[in-house]
Amino acid sequence: HRMADVWELAAKEREAQLGREADGQPTGADSEATILVAGSPASGKTTVINRFLDKSADSIKPTMALEYRYGRRSRPNDMGKDVVHLWELGGGTNAIELIGTVLTEKTIASTSVVVAIDLSRPAELWNTLDTLLSAVRTRVDKILADLTAKESPVPRALRATARARYGADHRDMDVVDPIAIPVVILGLKYDLFRNLEPADRKAVCKVIRFRAHAAGAAVLYHSDADDAIPGYAIGMGKTMFTRLGFGGGPPVDEIEFDSSKPLCVPTGADSVKVIGHLDGMQGSESGSRISSVNVVQMWKSAYEQTFPPSGTGTAAGGVAESDGSSLSQHPEAAIDAMRRQKDEELEKYREKARRRARQLAERREQAAASGAVKPRKPTGAKTGGGPRRGGRARRSAAPTEGEGAATSAPAPPR
Repeated sequence: HRMADVWELAAKEREAQLGREADGQPTGADSEATILVAGSPASGKTTVINRFLDKSADSIKPTMALEYRYGRRSRPNDMGKDVVHLWELGGGTNAIELIGTVLTEKTIASTSVVVAIDLSRPAELWNTLDTLLSAVRTRVDKILADLTAKESPVPRALRATARARYGADHRDMDVVDPIAIPVVILGLKYDLFRNLEPADRKAVCKVIRFRAHAAGAAVLYHSDADDAIPGYAIGMGKTMFTRLGFGGGPPVDEIEFDSSKPLCVPTGADSVKVIGHLDGMQGSESGSRISSVNVVQMWKSAYEQTFPPSGTGTAAGGVAESDGSSLSQHPEAAIDAMRRQKDEELEKYREKARRRARQLAERREQAAASGAVKPRKPTGAKTGGGPRRGGRARRSAAPTEGEGAATSAPAPPR
């Protein structure tokens, strides 16, 4: 067995580089991807992001407005770096207009969205899912319409890729309406959710699967407590972020439909027939898009029979979390004045964060326009041989560098 010399190694590397160029993949230049994380407040979004970046979970502060971090890893043989931009939207559904700061014409082709939901607060789940999925869909459709008017090939490519994630022969292809970019519904606080009654867990799981299937989203349950989830599911949250940010296959590739276990549902693995219906549902889905207003309202009405919507939210254990709006019924001059002052300070902070986020987005667009960075080409969902049932989850290496920062942070070094 003869050891290859340096010239043979160089020739093989050049052949590999030419192959990547033929496939449209980045070679020597850095590639970029963007992940927007939005969802229930105080659900653990920052914690799961820090795990992906291998950052300490100590002294985590509530996310205000829009916060920015990034992860970076080097490719072998000095072939450039892969950079993932992580944007975390705070405030639950109160600042969804900031989605437009992240989702732009320049970033749409390389952006994924993670909708994080607090499984321990099922009364708030429908509103969170509905509001965020609708906001993302509206923003994506607006961008694609603008790009279509400019005769860009991007809209057609993204829509084709979104439908391909289901598979060409999927039985529900005529009734689903997938969002044109990758979306994952991430269920957090599973360790608390598993203490609900079996019938309640089943209802929550059906609703999540229904909304995900209609929108072309994958589903993954996660817990910070590793002893709360089976061995095969440990590390899947980190694997999901790695694949969304750096590629390597679909973000979720295990399959688990059992409501007594953490859900793992890749896009296209589910179906209307397998999901079934909620108890008490009136009407039929036959022949209708399952994302249509009538079908969604039918599911909503049935779900709210089990979990009436809560205006203020109820944490696990039944303790109501007041947002303070009811204080107007019991006026106190000094307290009310301080409340107004704090509200004004919060609004000023949000406006400042919006400006900083817009400035950062503009700098990134300028850098992309100058040719310094190439966006990562979106990959199909069937990479890696498709979903697997059971077994140990595949693990991906963490980014070699990951630094956290607020929206005022500078763009990552090139």
